[in-house]
Amino acid sequence: MRIAFIIHGRKKKKSAVEKSIEPYLRSGDTATYFETTHSSHGTTLARQCFPEVDVIVPIGGDGLFHECLNGWMQARIELSNDLIPPVMVPWPCGSGNDFARNYLWKDDVAHVMARVYANQTQQVDVGSIAFADHQTIYFLNEMSIGLGPEVVKHVNELPPHWSGGIKFGLGIIKAFFTFKKKVIEVSWNENANHRDKTMAFVVANGKYFGSGLGIAPTALVDDGKLNLTIIGDVSLFDYLKQLGKLKSCKVIHHPEVKYDVSNDIVIHSTNAMESDGEWIGYGPAKISLIKQALWMR
Repeated sequence: MRIAFIIHGRKKKKSAVEKSIEPYLRSGDTATYFETTHSSHGTTLARQCFPEVDVIVPIGGDGLFHECLNGWMQARIELSNDLIPPVMVPWPCGSGNDFARNYLWKDDVAHVMARVYANQTQQVDVGSIAFADHQTIYFLNEMSIGLGPEVVKHVNELPPHWSGGIKFGLGIIKAFFTFKKKVIEVSWNENANHRDKTMAFVVANGKYFGSGLGIAPTALVDDGKLNLTIIGDVSLFDYLKQLGKLKSCKVIHHPEVKYDVSNDIVIHSTNAMESDGEWIGYGPAKISLIKQALWMR
């Protein structure tokens, strides 16, 4: 088996990862270690590794998983469909680790290597965001407009060594005081639409975002559906009242909170957008689902 480990340069040291992995490698297997040095480097590395390895292990958080997913998808599209794609085995050690919460994955070398050598491979859904300039960005966990990009901005301004819970908690509180609700115009399915001042419009493949907030309680990453959560004119007081339910990943019953399901979403407005905790640009854009696109363990 050929395994590529793509290490977030600020999360773990390459030398330490190599030392921890070596005792778990089986005879005849080869391991190659890469370390990211700048934004989007994970995309480049995953794209380069794709035709050469059997397994890709991104070692970081949701941001690195997002980068590696985009490199994986780009290579899958460009290369022959006859090529068996490498399996992705994310190792969660980032700030939020929200995608990992769908599976209860651990930041533990023995746990990760057991997944690398597991017999069962799962095919999970991937979200696709197509912009007007023909650029396409893929997401594994979620994308949002409204409060989400503002939170990402504040989180990125905080010290990188702080815990994800503290960073995202402070980021959300700060965002409530700096974010001004704007009109968000979105349509989905054949006749559903939303055009109003909105706190957040979230398209979710997984259940969690914002370091453990259960924004889409019924979402499953392999059910062939994207879940929508629409949070309208909600105050900071309302948010704090519902925080317990959010952390418990429960449905919120509130007149300004709505849920739906759709695999065909059009963002008509020019609001800022984030995906998997990374700022990605501005609308308009079209969002769709690619069913069972990614091979993962």
